[in-house]
Amino acid sequence: MGASEQEIAETLDIGLLMGGTLAAKSVRHAFSVMEQIRSGN
Repeated sequence: MGASEQEIAETLDIGLLMGGTLAAKSVRHAFSVMEQIRSGN
């Protein structure tokens, strides 16, 4: 929706800091999806 990859990563980092270990699985998944999109898979 117009956010850069850097902005998304920063938002995920903040979510991890605020959510702690409960957020870790979701954040890992989000970074994995971002990597898949970047590589075209």
